[in-house]
Amino acid sequence: MQLTVKHLLKRVAANSDLIEYLFLKRDSVVTLSNAKAFTKDGNIERLSEAGLLVVNDGLVELDEDFRTFLESVLDSNDEIEIGNIGEWIDDISHNILLYNNADTYERQQRFIKRIDRILKKIPVRISKSLIKLHQHIHLTYKSADAFELKRIELQHYKEKLEQLIAIDRRIETMLAAEADFFKNVAPQATSNLYYILKVYLTQMRISLVDLQRQVVDYINRVSPDITFFKHITRLKELKNAYEIKELTNIEECIKNSVTPLAFLPKIQFSSQLETTYGQSIEFGDYVEHWYEKYKKDLPIKDKAEAVDASYFDNNVIEEYVLDIDALHLEFKESAKDLFTFIIERNFKFELDFEERLSAFCDMAGLYAHEYILSDEYRTYNNYEYLVIYPKERIKK
Repeated sequence: MQLTVKHLLKRVAANSDLIEYLFLKRDSVVTLSNAKAFTKDGNIERLSEAGLLVVNDGLVELDEDFRTFLESVLDSNDEIEIGNIGEWIDDISHNILLYNNADTYERQQRFIKRIDRILKKIPVRISKSLIKLHQHIHLTYKSADAFELKRIELQHYKEKLEQLIAIDRRIETMLAAEADFFKNVAPQATSNLYYILKVYLTQMRISLVDLQRQVVDYINRVSPDITFFKHITRLKELKNAYEIKELTNIEECIKNSVTPLAFLPKIQFSSQLETTYGQSIEFGDYVEHWYEKYKKDLPIKDKAEAVDASYFDNNVIEEYVLDIDALHLEFKESAKDLFTFIIERNFKFELDFEERLSAFCDMAGLYAHEYILSDEYRTYNNYEYLVIYPKERIKK
């Protein structure tokens, strides 16, 4: 029997307890015996045939598509999904092309509905991604115990923010390229969605820049902690090595040995000696006596090559971060417009054109309330930009 929507909903309703349990335990392991406690015999097999459950090696879980559907409806997915926004941007341009070449009103309406649906989905998806990123970034910084894991997680979220920034630029480029369609060809409802998206992007950039600055600050705070932790570990190793050297004759034993002790396999033995005995002078005589007694039983290996001293160097990688706040204060005292100021400014580190353009967009979005957005447009390297001045200098 072919499964219909009606039969599907009946099966879901009849096994709601099991589906709820599996959804709550979706990141855990659920055995077949545990799952059977929530439904009647045979229902698990029927749900598996319907494509709602997956049974494998005595374990039961929700089908991936069904799980994704529930997470989407309940908005309970912690994963940050950004990738398909780029596909939506391409779909808008594709459907505009189809609309312009449609020969009937009905076909045009079909393509317009697709465009409207994407224009509505983009700000919702970006907002959810920003909220999840904000939660994950602060939770990772405050709760993660291991410094290195904390730094790796924060670096991952920094890359996600950079992906959102790149998507923001793609959306802005697409809206500029299709501006004539949205302003003069598209229906009024579609034009309204176009303007709503442009306003949202301007507001979103403020949150995006602020969150990016926050995660970079967290990474910079964590990095010294990692270095300090490594230094403490190294000091402890040096202290232990110093005590062994001073309280025993281990150096003399190593010199007389054909194979260095460091490269011998570990030999375990039990001892009734107290821990404090290892710190006494007599312990050195005990070590020497034990070594001479068991020397003939120790395996002989060729000496390893000396380790290059360069392996012990601490290489420091510096990453320069553009200080937008300081750049804003400097621009307020400048006699140039914002774009010219950023393009011509000499920075202490290398900054290519794309990075300077990004700084221009960040400052324009973050400090829009302190700038005068003129009606004048200029062109630089085939890029058309708005001429922007600080309010204070205009008043003078």
